[in-house]
Amino acid sequence: MLFILPAGCFLGMSSWFAAAAVLPQLAARWTLPLADGGIVTMMAQLGFVTSTLISALLNLSDRYEPRRLIFIGATIAAAANAATAFAPVLAVGLGLRFCV
Repeated sequence: MLFILPAGCFLGMSSWFAAAAVLPQLAARWTLPLADGGIVTMMAQLGFVTSTLISALLNLSDRYEPRRLIFIGATIAAAANAATAFAPVLAVGLGLRFCV
């Protein structure tokens, strides 16, 4: 049982850095200079901060079961992370990374 919490944390946080593993391929697809690739990772962090702020302002964890919120957030992050691989242009890719 103790293994479940760290495994969940690892899987939930891995979407933040997944784009870094394939950054050369994404940069080539989006004609983005590799030196500017940090913006791809930064968008995920910006999205996290934004969603945290919205959640706090709307008291979502008091209104809804926290496990459900985490599940919904992780599902959206996984879908956006998978869709990033198919993003045709940089703007779409950055929008998807924001949702991660």
